[in-house]
Amino acid sequence: MKILCFGDSIALGTAQQLKCRYEASVGASYTLIASWAVDPGFDAIVISMGTNPGGKTSAQIEAIRPALQKVADKCGTARLVWILPHFIPEASVVATFARERGETAVSFKCTSGFHPDSYPALGRDVMAALA
Repeated sequence: MKILCFGDSIALGTAQQLKCRYEASVGASYTLIASWAVDPGFDAIVISMGTNPGGKTSAQIEAIRPALQKVADKCGTARLVWILPHFIPEASVVATFARERGETAVSFKCTSGFHPDSYPALGRDVMAALA
């Protein structure tokens, strides 16, 4: 299966676990990620966005949804898996978006900051979602 990880630093860490191609950048905001081109020639695209920047207002949190739609629209027929941000308001937006589209969203355990405690565990969860 040809997989692309797309988005922020969490996508980058996930790509390292999956040993797949990535288009990701540390600190990338959801608005920046939504502006990037997506190569639709993948079987699956794992997307992590919504974490950056931190300290969002409610209007900024609501603005995540159209950014998600912009990215999804660029993904062609690839199967999408969404990695939920650690923060609950942002995660709720991403989870609702994925559910409404019939796509899978995966979460991760985080006890310090906003990165996964275990990228190997997140990688396993992503692969299970793609099985």
